[in-house]
Amino acid sequence: MAIRPSSALVDLERQVQREYSEVLNQEQELWAVKSRLNWMMFDDRNMYFFHVSTIVRRRRNWISYMKNNVGEWIQGEPQIMEFTRKGFGDLYTTNHTSTNLKPSPSLQSQAGLTDKEKDSLMGTVTSKEIKSALWTIKAFKALGPDDIHAEFFQRFWLITGESVINEVKKIFE
Repeated sequence: MAIRPSSALVDLERQVQREYSEVLNQEQELWAVKSRLNWMMFDDRNMYFFHVSTIVRRRRNWISYMKNNVGEWIQGEPQIMEFTRKGFGDLYTTNHTSTNLKPSPSLQSQAGLTDKEKDSLMGTVTSKEIKSALWTIKAFKALGPDDIHAEFFQRFWLITGESVINEVKKIFE
C-alpha cells in the first residue's frame, strides 16, 4: 500500500472503516438501551441497591472535617460553615477604604473616546440593536437572574420580543 497504492485497496479500507464505525455505533446504542432498561426495571422497585447508592453519594459529598490555616482539624457543621464563610469573606474583601490614585502623565497619552463615540453612547438603543445583541448570546450559556436561558427569549421572540425591548429601553433610560 505504501509503495504502490491500489484504488481498490483504498476503497476496501474505507468500506471496512465505515462498517467498523457502524458496528461501534450499534454497540454504543445497545449499551445505552440496556442501561435504560436496567434502570427502568430496578428503579421503581425501591430496592436496597438504590438506597445504598444514594447514601454513599451523600456521604461522599459531605464535608465532615476540614483543616484550618494553622493545620488543626475542624469538626462539626457550624464550625466548618463559619470557617468557610470567613475564608471567602477574607478572600473577597479588603481593609483598604480608599486609594490615592493621581493621574500620571502617561495616562493622559493613552487612547480615549472621541466625541462621536461619546455621543453614540448617549444615544437611545434601537429595537434592532437589542434583538441582534440577544442573538449573539449562546442559547444555553448563561442563565438570567430569573433562571431563564437566552434560548427561551430567542425561541419565543414573537411572544416575548416586545416586552424584552421595552424592558431594555427602560434600563438604558
